[in-house]
Amino acid sequence: MAAVLDPPLIVLAGEVARAGGPGLADRVTAALRATTPLDTAIAVTGITGDPVLLGALVAAHQALREQIIDNLRDAVPAA
Repeated sequence: MAAVLDPPLIVLAGEVARAGGPGLADRVTAALRATTPLDTAIAVTGITGDPVLLGALVAAHQALREQIIDNLRDAVPAA
């Protein structure tokens, strides 16, 4: 996935990532660099709970807000 998307950062999340901490991030970084030419940073999230769900909620909120603003803008007659 990283080879296709080439992200600047991969964030490890969840209970296993938090339990492994920086040591896990170091091992994943070493494995990534040993198997690919990528120089992608690897980090462990400090967010507890479900960071993927939180990110999805933020993205959905932003998309909904933009859609509402666009709909209101389209509904106002041009002067």
